[in-house]
Amino acid sequence: GIKRIFKDMRQIAWDNISFNSKNAKAFYYQAVFMKDFEDDFSGTTSFSAYYPYYQSMDYDQLRTYFTWRSRVRKGNIEKIPVSYAFLYIYELLNNIGTVSPVDGIDKLMHFWKTFRVIDNTIDKYVFQWIKDYHIYYPLKQSFRDFVNENDLHAFYPCVFGYEIDNKYSFDLYCGISKYNIKKSVFYKEKTHDLMNGYFLYILEKLKDCLRVKGKCFQDLIFSPLSVETMWIPFSNAMFYHVIRQPDRQIEISERELYVCSNNRWRYKSVGLTEQGRKLIGYIMKEMESSLRELFKFNKKIVADPGVIDVKMLKTLEKSGVIFPDFIKK
Repeated sequence: GIKRIFKDMRQIAWDNISFNSKNAKAFYYQAVFMKDFEDDFSGTTSFSAYYPYYQSMDYDQLRTYFTWRSRVRKGNIEKIPVSYAFLYIYELLNNIGTVSPVDGIDKLMHFWKTFRVIDNTIDKYVFQWIKDYHIYYPLKQSFRDFVNENDLHAFYPCVFGYEIDNKYSFDLYCGISKYNIKKSVFYKEKTHDLMNGYFLYILEKLKDCLRVKGKCFQDLIFSPLSVETMWIPFSNAMFYHVIRQPDRQIEISERELYVCSNNRWRYKSVGLTEQGRKLIGYIMKEMESSLRELFKFNKKIVADPGVIDVKMLKTLEKSGVIFPDFIKK
């Protein structure tokens, strides 16, 4: 019966890695063993783990999980403690329960879009893993096309910050900004277009001022990671690197490159700077302050250019950008 199946599954961990059961290799082979298992347990047992894996679960937790997974696979994604959801995502990342990597990314997206409404804790991990998926697995569609199709630019500022199309700029920079303009009482559906338009106007004006001096605005926000670094696919997940990877290069953007050589990955990219986040935060807040005055909004806010790094302020001043006048004009 079921107890026997679980016992055989647990034995895989012991066979694979003696006493270290918290191991991605054991998880992978257990997942392969359980890939077609279905259950119809009636209860829901609580479960919470930072790195959920089968070996750490008791009998009722396993039955809860596989029953819930059986329903998920039939298209019924129900509320469950988030650790179970992560376990299901780990299976998809390892291509368990999928017919191909394309099917895997489709299932991951469908599950994420539905489950994040129940619990959005999964968001920050899933965004990283979606990008990793496009690097690690052979998919017909490029990451850029995938992001365009699913409108996900705002979640990847370091990928699209240099080449972003204007229509996505506001959302992308909201994601970078130290000041969360979208949580402001002034930000409403009816003021969105106004804020969006005003921000794009300021952004273009800023870029032009810096361009005249031979500088690039994005270089103030992002900084290149100085050396090529080792890349581990699906970090923060229970993932076993089972497929031997062919030598290849994957260009995620003009500034983010992944190279696989001899089954090992390295990458070069840009990172978001704290000074850059403060600069965008100041611009957003100063812009909102001006709009509130213009529309005689009952509450005023004050933005402080002092939050911006002194060196950055000097660079901007040399290009003729002096705050707050630059925004208020």
